[in-house]
Amino acid sequence: YYHHSQNTPCTSLRPQAAQHLHCQTQALALAVALLLLVLSFGIPGPVQRALLALPLPHQRLVPAAAAPPTTHVHSLRNPFWASVPRAYSRPLQAASRSPGAVTDPATPGYWDVPMNPAKGIEAKPLPASAEAWVGRLPQDLLHIIDTMEAQGHSIWLVGGCVRDVVSEKVPWEIDLATTMRPPQMMDLFPRALDTGSQYGTITVRHGGVSVECTTLRADGGYTDGRRPDNVTFGDSLLEDLARRDFTFNAMAIDVRARVLYDPFEGALDLKANRLRAVGTALQRLQEDGLRALRGYRFMDAGSRGVRWPDEELAAALKAAPPLLARISRERIWAEFRKILSGRAAPLIITRMAQDGIFTIPRFLPGTITADSPGLQALHHVPLGDLPLWREKVNGDVTWDLKQDVFAQRADPILHPQPASKAQPFRYYAVMDLEATCDERSGFMPQEIIELPVVLLDSTTGQVVDEFRTFVRPQVHPSLTEFCTQLTGITQEQVDAAPTFVEALEQLMMWLKGHNLLDGDEVRDMVFVCDGNWDLKSMMPKQCALSELEVPAVFQQWVDIRQVFSTHQVRQHAGLIRMMQVLRLKTEGKVHSGIDDARNIARISLALMHDGAEAGVTSQIKRLDGMQAPSNGLDTQKSFETLMMHTATARLALLLSEMADDVEVVRRALSVLKLSKDEIQRVCRHLQHMGHLPDPARPDELRRYRTALGEELSGVQVSMEVALAEAQGPEQVQHVQSVRDALSRLPPLRYAHNDEPIISGQWLMKRLQLQQGKLLGRLKVWLYYEQISRDLASVEEMEALLFGDDKLDWEGRDPDTMPGQLWQRA
Repeated sequence: YYHHSQNTPCTSLRPQAAQHLHCQTQALALAVALLLLVLSFGIPGPVQRALLALPLPHQRLVPAAAAPPTTHVHSLRNPFWASVPRAYSRPLQAASRSPGAVTDPATPGYWDVPMNPAKGIEAKPLPASAEAWVGRLPQDLLHIIDTMEAQGHSIWLVGGCVRDVVSEKVPWEIDLATTMRPPQMMDLFPRALDTGSQYGTITVRHGGVSVECTTLRADGGYTDGRRPDNVTFGDSLLEDLARRDFTFNAMAIDVRARVLYDPFEGALDLKANRLRAVGTALQRLQEDGLRALRGYRFMDAGSRGVRWPDEELAAALKAAPPLLARISRERIWAEFRKILSGRAAPLIITRMAQDGIFTIPRFLPGTITADSPGLQALHHVPLGDLPLWREKVNGDVTWDLKQDVFAQRADPILHPQPASKAQPFRYYAVMDLEATCDERSGFMPQEIIELPVVLLDSTTGQVVDEFRTFVRPQVHPSLTEFCTQLTGITQEQVDAAPTFVEALEQLMMWLKGHNLLDGDEVRDMVFVCDGNWDLKSMMPKQCALSELEVPAVFQQWVDIRQVFSTHQVRQHAGLIRMMQVLRLKTEGKVHSGIDDARNIARISLALMHDGAEAGVTSQIKRLDGMQAPSNGLDTQKSFETLMMHTATARLALLLSEMADDVEVVRRALSVLKLSKDEIQRVCRHLQHMGHLPDPARPDELRRYRTALGEELSGVQVSMEVALAEAQGPEQVQHVQSVRDALSRLPPLRYAHNDEPIISGQWLMKRLQLQQGKLLGRLKVWLYYEQISRDLASVEEMEALLFGDDKLDWEGRDPDTMPGQLWQRA
């Protein structure tokens, strides 16, 4: 037996529920006995038909009109049912079942497999862009699809990936829909994660692929306007697509059949740059009020302009404010943040204001209308002045597919090409560690069992050499079955391998043999990893376990995910997704250290050839608290950081009329559930709004730029120009002169301008000062003068204290000493 609402075995229910079920079973037995007696001696026709219209367990009902007129599934079980007219029945469509599936109705399990889940939907040929993309899907994903289809179930690509590939964009995430139920998915894939089985969603993992797989379903009512009251698992793809929000999100691709299911003409809407709801627009929005904000977000079509809604959806959006009032602030901000970051944000936010969206209680502080100065100014901020778009102003952040994207890229290892621009380092040592592991949680400590490195020369694009050794673990010398299956490393290989101390010594000697190490000095080389786990977590833990200090060569590295994210202007991606976006073929076994290192090397070479800069992105601190050397390179900003900076800048401009009420804004944004960093960023913009330096005074310009930072000050001045342009031409000249002066201002001579040249300890020793208010204020004053005068050495700072033009600090009230570099007047 399965519990009716949860599709879970009764044995998993609580004891009280099991006892209740036992009582129900006894009652059911009496009812069945009574029914048999009545059927044997006759029963009135209307009562008979009402009783027989009840469905049998595990049956998915479809309209009888769609079924063959004389064949009903129940007649296969009991001849009595063949003479009974039924309002709903299940048609026999054995020919539509997958090859190898059970076809005998008497066989156990037959009734758990759907017959024709795509019934009622026309199968269309895949567009050329989708055909090419589907042909490059990862083998691990295809294995998941084949495994589920071998069990007699159907499975499709759905959601955003279909929308993107049909509109000729590179899909970012892949979602699957299937007829298989969650318990079966959990049994079939041992590494699967239950991420929402009550809604039919399981995260299926195989090899390097992790994908959300959701059972076909039909949602019940939406009483609270946020989530369905109940979810009914089904076998109809049409019903599943019909519950979705917009037409281009209601498409599906059958990978093996190479066909597209598009019952609501979403592909035509994408081509026409039109936004339409599935079914009745107002009903779709009433089911989940957040769909209104999603609608505004989907209006942004990137480089294709604005995707305006049809008349019905436009009218429904104007009725949306009361619906959004019931949605949590976190969900509202998550959607609005994406809108603020989009290419067409000014036009869409103006539409939102016209529709009254900003009248929602506890949304944004102040009054925002289509005529608000801040909203008008949004239209005047050049796209290229915003952090997220600065490098991609002539492209689309969603990566439009070009013709050459349909073809697979040549293997960069087999066909080397030099980097298209000079890289910060000549040599890149690609590393991917493998460690002991188990599917059980709490398996500790992990130990390195494979230490592979692929050495690249960025000037030629060639692989210089490879290093690989297995490592014999000490704490857990026997590998788990899970570890062997995952990595492909055998017990015999680690038993014959050196210890970590010996393996590390071999690696150091190998690097010295290539003239890349001279003692602790690293020569024009940096390590590259896929993420930060290898060198930020695993290597330090292994060194501590082996009672070793972390070698200096491992103190800083390049996270190739961050380089990819920055260059592609996208969120971080895993190895397989990066390979797919860069049109590279994944070679070897995923989770084999040397194979993964070679694939990371392919990604690195492809990115460098495409113009990415592989600078240091990550570092760890030494035990003495001093940071590892970074060769003067700044860490690269991630996509998430660039997106946050863009969204907060536009939000600050939208709230510019509240620049004098920063604390009110701070509290309101806290209610909206912005992060602390986001709130701080918005408030910093507002605090400096309207307070610009004198373009004729280099000292003010230096303090302004240093106080706000290079990137923030550039965005701030762009916002000031936009506000001035919205107010009229007479206001623009002064602001533009400040921008020009800042652009001509040379960099400060002291490279580490975000910290003072002399410390408090130095002041205490040289001036015989004690800790206290005077010492603190003097230190701040000296830093103020350091930036104002562009000082760069201890000797120049000493002249401020002991020279002819020394500061008059002795006997001065500390409260009158200059303080912050730049603050609102």
